[in-house]
Amino acid sequence: MTWRGRHIYLTGISGSGKTTIGRALATILSKNGYRFLDLDEELEKRTGKSIAEIFREPNGETTFRNIETTVLAEFAALSFAQQPYVIATGGGTPISALNQEIMRGSGLVVWVDVTLRQAAKNVIGSMLQGNVRPLLAANSSEEVTQKLRSLLTERTKFYEKASLHFVAKSQRENDRTPQELAEELLNALEEMSKSVRMLPRFETLIAHSAFGNYSVSIGSGIASTELLRSATEASVKRVVIVTDENVAGLHCKKIIQYLNRESKGNIDIHQLVIAHGEQNKNSDTLFEVLDAFSRLNLSRRDDLIVSIGGGVVSDLVGFAASIFKRGIAIIHIPTTLIAQLDASIGGKTGIDFHNKKNALGSFYPPRRVIIDPIFLQTLPKRELHSGLSELLKYALIGNVTLWNVLSKSIRRLIRGLDPGYEILIRDGVKEKLRYVSGDEFEQVNGKREHLNFGHTFGHAFESATGFTQLLHGEAVALGMRAAAWLSMKEGLLSEESWSSIEVVLGRLPIPSFRCEVNAVFTAMLSDKKNSFGTIRLILLDEIGSTTIKENIKHQSIKDAIQFVLSVV
Repeated sequence: MTWRGRHIYLTGISGSGKTTIGRALATILSKNGYRFLDLDEELEKRTGKSIAEIFREPNGETTFRNIETTVLAEFAALSFAQQPYVIATGGGTPISALNQEIMRGSGLVVWVDVTLRQAAKNVIGSMLQGNVRPLLAANSSEEVTQKLRSLLTERTKFYEKASLHFVAKSQRENDRTPQELAEELLNALEEMSKSVRMLPRFETLIAHSAFGNYSVSIGSGIASTELLRSATEASVKRVVIVTDENVAGLHCKKIIQYLNRESKGNIDIHQLVIAHGEQNKNSDTLFEVLDAFSRLNLSRRDDLIVSIGGGVVSDLVGFAASIFKRGIAIIHIPTTLIAQLDASIGGKTGIDFHNKKNALGSFYPPRRVIIDPIFLQTLPKRELHSGLSELLKYALIGNVTLWNVLSKSIRRLIRGLDPGYEILIRDGVKEKLRYVSGDEFEQVNGKREHLNFGHTFGHAFESATGFTQLLHGEAVALGMRAAAWLSMKEGLLSEESWSSIEVVLGRLPIPSFRCEVNAVFTAMLSDKKNSFGTIRLILLDEIGSTTIKENIKHQSIKDAIQFVLSVV
């Protein structure tokens, strides 16, 4: 696997020549479609402010770093659209673990290494031309050199994580032109590709959280390598993997073997296995997990919890992690489509209680989500179809373009897994993040509440069937059909749009089940989103647009339930 087509990220201290070398390299590679980007210049262009001005603002450096990560992620995505760049990063860009993930997944990181003397000479020359470097403001050349030395000492450990260490320094200092250095770097890249195995690419999306932003990484074949990387960089001493009995045999054995081998025994690995299925997402299983955490005497400082499995696992284990010692770091590795699209993202955790779906829970974001579509190869078709319902939901509530794509390809998607699923997972995750990043705690009338389209009905179908007859996604599919039908009957949705929705949702296979209208309706009355006995529903104005409705006649809701039960 070659580096060509991937971004090339140049890192190093200020004055190392990243910009001049990068421009020259991009020119050489322009015939391969490469362009050049100076990250600092792009930040100034986006904000309309100089970096010095941003730094002078309250919390200026934090603001700058957040903008830097956002822009970096935006350009990283172009790597997956066959638009490669040579990117000169800022001197502090690699300090952020999130930035490291973004760069590592979308390209090749090169450390451009020069002598302190040459770096200082370049920085001073830049300052004399009017360029202000906030972290290097000084009254003398000696002070500039000293500040550069301090920064290099602080940042070398981050630069050393680069895939390629390119030494641009020499005994005679600046005796090579940027063009010559770019040609040398190109040769070094070619030589490296002959002897070093390139790891799979992955795209990193950013989930914004009040607890601290975290990454959602999506790529085939990345689960083990990226889990090890996260554990190593966090300097954890123990990793506790919690999974269910199905996934333990299918995937966890290989992951644990990899971690043990590659960590060379420096990380203590433990595995906890819980019973499979929604019916076991309860307080008994929760306390089994908490008891195990207590026996291991897990600490917030040295230990990492990893959930590997479907939505039941991520919900339950996430809840356990959130309440044990008031919170221990957790990474989610979802293995089902519905967990990859929904359950692992957004920080919602919980268990079912007294036959009520997710009646106990918390908001607790993970440290990271690692989505590996390879796991779907062992997923039963029924589970795959269950996950498709969540993807269709995202399209129905807010993305007409995605709905058109899915509605045209629904037959193919139902037939089974194909390479197109990875792209659809990425599109679905982006949709989920649009809702949860702006409304993390699901405020009343907030944006995130619209993700409940089909869920009030769906949770009631699950409850009325004892959480044993329907998968969550199957119940949501039924719930969306009920909500769409009710939207049409309430005069919100045109009959033509409802008909097209019913045709698509009706193609999702649903197993036979037994259920009574009144049992579903009674379960809906207990939904946690209701208030004062009214059922709060998300309905459709049109495909791609939703509205919140209350005080709908109970008989109308029962009629919607009856409609669904009559057609499945």
